[in-house]
Amino acid sequence: MTLSLESPAQTKVEIFQDDNLVHDFIGIDSLDIHRKKQEFLYAAFNDGYLFARLETDSVSPMYESYSYFPLHKVFLKELQAGNAESEVLKKLRLSSKKMKKKQSLGLTMIDEWTNKIITYYEENGYPFCKVSLNVSEVGNASVVAGWNIDKGPAIIFDSIIMKGDYRPSDKFVGNWLGIERGELYDERKIKMINDRIKMSDIASQSNPFNVFFSGEKARIYLFLKKKKSSSFDGILGFAPDPDNPAKLLFNGDIFLKINNSFNHGEKLLLQWKNSGEGTQEVKISASYPFIAGLPLGLNGSLEIFKKDTSWVKSTQRYGISYFSGVRNESSLFYERNENRVIARSIYENASVLPQVADSRSTFTGLQFTSLKADDIIVPRRGFSFSAEIALGQKEILKNEAADENLYDSLQLQSSVFRMKSDFHYYIPIRKAWHLMLRNYSGIIESTSLFQNDAFLLGGLQTLRGFDEKSIAATQYSVFTTELRFFLEQRSYINLFSDFAWARAFESTGITNKRYLSAGAGISFSTRAGIFSIFYALGKEGSQSFSIKNGKIHFGVVTVF
Repeated sequence: MTLSLESPAQTKVEIFQDDNLVHDFIGIDSLDIHRKKQEFLYAAFNDGYLFARLETDSVSPMYESYSYFPLHKVFLKELQAGNAESEVLKKLRLSSKKMKKKQSLGLTMIDEWTNKIITYYEENGYPFCKVSLNVSEVGNASVVAGWNIDKGPAIIFDSIIMKGDYRPSDKFVGNWLGIERGELYDERKIKMINDRIKMSDIASQSNPFNVFFSGEKARIYLFLKKKKSSSFDGILGFAPDPDNPAKLLFNGDIFLKINNSFNHGEKLLLQWKNSGEGTQEVKISASYPFIAGLPLGLNGSLEIFKKDTSWVKSTQRYGISYFSGVRNESSLFYERNENRVIARSIYENASVLPQVADSRSTFTGLQFTSLKADDIIVPRRGFSFSAEIALGQKEILKNEAADENLYDSLQLQSSVFRMKSDFHYYIPIRKAWHLMLRNYSGIIESTSLFQNDAFLLGGLQTLRGFDEKSIAATQYSVFTTELRFFLEQRSYINLFSDFAWARAFESTGITNKRYLSAGAGISFSTRAGIFSIFYALGKEGSQSFSIKNGKIHFGVVTVF
């Protein structure tokens, strides 16, 4: 038995204009030929040849030919308002004064104008608006057209009805989604519901939401379930004392974030770090959104950092936040810092003031954060951005253990300027391969700056391959490139490199420094949480990488 496989018959199609070939194609069947002919004509319509047509010359199983008659190009002589509101046309730049004279009239252009008007009314209370462009006069290759708009009924938002397992108050959800009962319907807010919920650390959808129209009201049905977004990240351990190997030092890092315990979007954060060498850090912060049903919130924090036995710094911050967009937050804050030198022995026999000093400073500033990514814990696509700028006053306090002559050359009171930013960009490359780019920068300026005024860099969150907060800098910019290969939704292995430039404190003063690190790691998700371990080598300036100076960064995040 012999099998024969034959390809389907193909037909060559040619289109002529004044005996000149202007287009040809191969059709696999009559339906394909018809579709491609219509595509050719539609392109002519878009160019303004609204009366273009094709006439058949010859048709056979293997060959077809057609004559193309574009006829005359149609120009828009005048676009009249018709029954459209002149103010709306003016806003959309569709009034007759805004139109170009002798503008060719194509189908794409008509669709674009029509969609502009429909979108405007959908965003201003009229979701059932219908728009058409009526030709009222046809002249010699030109037309006069006017708008015919049927706005339909004006619709207002009514209630938000909870149908899922998680049912917070509709007032809170309305503030969270930016939808207020009694306001005009806005299609933009409806389209943003999925994004707002997806980017939320409060809830997720068990089923897609529905919008139900009844009379002149729109009701929104949400099917929510509470999202596990509270997290615990911690490690406790012991390490040898570098000054006494027989002695063990206790160290640890604990991070606790509790979200939405009272179903109002509130957040509480507790953080404690101990390097085991006397350096400790404690941070407590809390925020409460949508005060009195407004897109406003209150936040506050207390941070205490103790640098071994040298000095201690406390920072208090109080702010008022404004929420907008999907995940945008702006905050006006007041901050108070206080530095105290613990090791008074540094003043003994000192002829100049050491690099740390007692001081008190106050700041007033603005902070902005924005998150537009596909996952709030381990993003693959999108970006996050935060920035703050602050102005303040600083007062250097005289230490009782120091000779007053050490302060003679100093300006004890001065202005302070501080700015910092943090930008993450997540890029999908191919299937499981993703790229994370980051820039983390800051600057602080004042007449007299000391180490305990500066930014502290180093460690897992800022500059891998270096000890935690081991670099004091008045200016810095850290660039990170990280290639991730995802094994599961929140599990990946990575290769990374951090490069930093900084104006850093040295024993001789503040100098320009460059730092480079490289490493690899793995982060994997289990029922208990997300475990991460990274190994990094760091070097400064022209130094070479040294394996004995490698750093292992380890962490665990438990989501509940």
